Amino acid sequence: MVVDSRKKLMLLIWILSFSCKILEKSANIRYLEERICENQSFRKDGYYFCTDNTGKIKCRYFFYNNGKLLYAFACDKDLIKCENDFLNSNFRVLQKNNINWTNYIIKSDTIILERIYPWRNYPHNFIYGKLISDTSFVLNKIEEVNGEYKDSLNDTFHFTHYLPKPDSLK
Repeated sequence: MVVDSRKKLMLLIWILSFSCKILEKSANIRYLEERICENQSFRKDGYYFCTDNTGKIKCRYFFYNNGKLLYAFACDKDLIKCENDFLNSNFRVLQKNNINWTNYIIKSDTIILERIYPWRNYPHNFIYGKLISDTSFVLNKIEEVNGEYKDSLNDTFHFTHYLPKPDSLK
């Protein structure tokens, strides 16, 4: 009985280490090419956020001129409390995690984001949307890079000025 428990524990450790290696490899792959954002009217001196139907912040993105995108976690607080969390420690956590750093492209009024969802079988996804103005956009479609999963969205993001932002060069 003790032997079975040890075997199960060893198997669990092996599975976790294997999963971590896959995730680590995935965290370093990017499918969108990193390139300078030529859209000068799209604001990048802060971040964009989206709220759910209860007003909680469900997603935040920081955009950089070099084509980098930083995904910031959901926050069940108001914007000011979320920003205080950033200052207290979250920036350091976000900066160290490669999964949060991806790329984006803006072509005309279309925006394409790359996002990594580590819990999915195929974690790399493209999220498509339309620019509404220099301070807002709507994301309307998500699909896995391999095309197996697709879904529609209707998430409107709004800009808020916020400096200093985490360094995109890490």
